[in-house]
Amino acid sequence: MPDPPPRHAGRIVDPSVADEDDDESVSIEQMSEEPPEAAAEPTSQAPEPSEYPDAPPLRPRTLPPLPSSEVLLDPREAPPPIPTPTRRPGSTSVLSPTMTAVFGALFGLAGLFGIFALLHRFAPHPTPETATAAASTSNRPDMSAARPVASAVQRSLPNLEEEDGPGLPGPWRISTLASDDSVRIVSGTVGLEAFVNVMQDKAKISKKETYRILTAFKGFDVFKRLRKSDRYTVAVDKASGRIKAFELEVSPFEVYQAKEDESGLLTAARLDMKVGDRRRSTGVRITGGPLADDLRAAHLRDSVVTVIDAAFDGRASVASMPKNSTLRVIVREKTALGRFASYEYVEALEYVSSKPDTKPLRLYRFQDGGRFGYFDQQGREPYRGGWRRPCPGAPVTSPFNPKRMHPVLHVIKPHEGTDFGAPMGTPVHATSYGTVQWVGPRGPAGNLVIIEHPGKIESYYMHLSRFADGLSKDDKVETFQVIGYVGSTGRSTGPHLHFGIKKNGVWIDPMSLKLDGDRLVSASLRGEFEKVRAQLDAQLDAIPLPEPVAEEAPPAAAASAVPEGEESDEPPGGSTPAPPAEATHPAGGSVDSAEDDELEPEGFRDPRDRPDLAPRR
Repeated sequence: MPDPPPRHAGRIVDPSVADEDDDESVSIEQMSEEPPEAAAEPTSQAPEPSEYPDAPPLRPRTLPPLPSSEVLLDPREAPPPIPTPTRRPGSTSVLSPTMTAVFGALFGLAGLFGIFALLHRFAPHPTPETATAAASTSNRPDMSAARPVASAVQRSLPNLEEEDGPGLPGPWRISTLASDDSVRIVSGTVGLEAFVNVMQDKAKISKKETYRILTAFKGFDVFKRLRKSDRYTVAVDKASGRIKAFELEVSPFEVYQAKEDESGLLTAARLDMKVGDRRRSTGVRITGGPLADDLRAAHLRDSVVTVIDAAFDGRASVASMPKNSTLRVIVREKTALGRFASYEYVEALEYVSSKPDTKPLRLYRFQDGGRFGYFDQQGREPYRGGWRRPCPGAPVTSPFNPKRMHPVLHVIKPHEGTDFGAPMGTPVHATSYGTVQWVGPRGPAGNLVIIEHPGKIESYYMHLSRFADGLSKDDKVETFQVIGYVGSTGRSTGPHLHFGIKKNGVWIDPMSLKLDGDRLVSASLRGEFEKVRAQLDAQLDAIPLPEPVAEEAPPAAAASAVPEGEESDEPPGGSTPAPPAEATHPAGGSVDSAEDDELEPEGFRDPRDRPDLAPRR
């Protein structure tokens, strides 16, 4: 049977030692009674001194060995003295607090002197010439009043909306109900949802009223070819919720309207917008500023770029025209109610690049073989059925050469493609229709696009800065569709496009595909073409051009004064020799390094490669 637990709390009990009162028995009745009141002890007695010393202020790091357990558990023995802690001798300070403050102040002053020395080193020092110039400048009047000249030039641009005038009177439109408080007018675009859902969710029109609209247009096929950009306008009676009128605007000159008649029926019709056309002949000079301002100065809108680039058909582009280039253009405009609606087509144009050694390009719209095309002075037109240049107008800076001698390594390193020099961000087009096989970074090739074409032909577009939005693997692309933009990713020394072609798995010369092949005007229509050309040439010659833009003078080279007795580091002639011709591209690109165009396995990374700027899609 286990021993009973001790009756004393807070006292060390030795089970082998019996208590003095163990023999005395106490009854349960006595245990339940109140204990007799003890005599009160005088409170004036001083407390007995404690036999235990005060606790040490700190925990000792090292303690002597404790007594045995028999001594500790014996209540008759006095408790052993608690060992006093011993402090370790602290490490003596190297510097006194005063010396530490002195050295800190000295280091702070040294830092301040160093900063002032750097500022003095890079600050321009006054010379007699600069002091004279500063004095003359201080005597000049304040030119702050002349600063608004730039904004004045901006305001001098013609207001094309005011030029159109008030226009011609037109049919009744829903906009006339805007001041009627009993009518609610809602407008928006059709979007990609079903027309019934658009009316219910966006216009808050009931399904019954929506079917009234569809019934009114039952004799028209406009709702069978709705586009997401088509705009609708509906007028609803606030009290009854009935539709008073509805309009669908496909374009400024194609508007359909349904209006309630006297009997309450919706009657649909196509509005007469008095569509017409007019001719505009103007000249544009590229100033190097915003292209929109250059076009507006020539009384043209931004949308004219689309029809001009269509006339160029890959031979040039408006966005890539260098500064001080000129453009004469004769364009047809479409009008609605006497006001501009859109550009139809270009009749003729002349493009003169400011680059040296370039010939003027003139294009004429002419019908041959039942279709209209744009032919140049020699009667040539790009052949649409062939392979296209990925960068129109970009020069070839490094041709296909399977036995090219590397200029640095002096070993044979094949250049299995054609390099086109073009500025960073120039659009890159698909050379023909096909299926995208790769979009993403690929080692030395940088950002790469591979397109598979019929006939076991693959085209490669390397070193791109980024890809066209939404382009991904297995996408179907059309001929001359934009797939990316010129860059310098991968192993490349400058922005350019490396264009490669593989046929049956073997690299071939891309130029052997006769990129942008031309076709001539039919022999039977050659005489008629010459007559049209002569008429359009006379009209182009009569178009005045804006004045040339003053070229900014290059900063004067500072004369390097070499003190007497010292030699200059510059070579004779005062300038650093230019790099070799094959090191740079005239159009901003550069020749690839020895192995830049060798495709390596997916995931390969070379420390010499530039970082890829676009993620794999």
